[in-house]
Amino acid sequence: MKRFFTLSGSFLLAGLLLLKVGTTQAQTSVLYSENCDSPSGALHLPSGWSTIPNDSLSWHGDSSNFSSGYTGASGLYNVVIRNSSPTAVYALISAPFSTVGYNNISILWGARNSSNFSSSGSSIQDVSWSSDGTTWNSLTYSGSISNSAWALENAGSPILLPAAAANKAAIKIRWTANIVSNANGTYRLDDFVAAGDVVSAVAPVQNSDNFSIQSQQLSVFIRNNSTHPVRAEVYNLLGQKMAEHTGTESLLSFSMSNAGVYLVKLTDLSSGKTLSGKVCLH
Repeated sequence: MKRFFTLSGSFLLAGLLLLKVGTTQAQTSVLYSENCDSPSGALHLPSGWSTIPNDSLSWHGDSSNFSSGYTGASGLYNVVIRNSSPTAVYALISAPFSTVGYNNISILWGARNSSNFSSSGSSIQDVSWSSDGTTWNSLTYSGSISNSAWALENAGSPILLPAAAANKAAIKIRWTANIVSNANGTYRLDDFVAAGDVVSAVAPVQNSDNFSIQSQQLSVFIRNNSTHPVRAEVYNLLGQKMAEHTGTESLLSFSMSNAGVYLVKLTDLSSGKTLSGKVCLH
């Protein structure tokens, strides 16, 4: 998707960080999905997933009681925690996924809560998210019924993460099971999906056709509709200069290595005016 805007007026780069940003939203896109059907390692977990403690009595991949009964159920493998494990707390942590360039982040997964899982007092006591793997933030949702039937959690409605989860390089999800040991009972999950809305960020502008900026995927395009020499600079949100070019070309382009929000500063070297704006690349 392209984002297009024109810029006019004089702004200081430092002040650009304080600009109120308007947004336009595209349809929801899948950021990450895992159907658990390509298990790896001794515990047969999906690639990049981990469990605490890291042993065979914790969460692990399994091919019995495969997922079914809901739209998108993939069958084959799932991830399970069993009541037959010793009484303890067991954590399952997803692989990280990026939300850079997206907001309204949501997650959803299929689950099978067996009839015997809760009878001994076992429960999924917490589902939380983290952007750094250290600070975890609990989510509120409606858990599945303990009836040994597969179903989407939260009655099939996506579980919305807070706004703080948007535009992050590495979001992880953690399921925490509190097991009270018993001979029977399991909780299984499968078909995890994380989604978000693409957001194109546009700085407030005045009406002018002198300069325009377009962005597409990881590239920034700057159009100079005048004959004046222009210095174009691109900064990341840390204030680090990522690219610079001076010239009279009618079209300049910069390619960035990473997705994210960038600050674009244009200086008209004839008039001395400085024009600034933001783009969101993904």
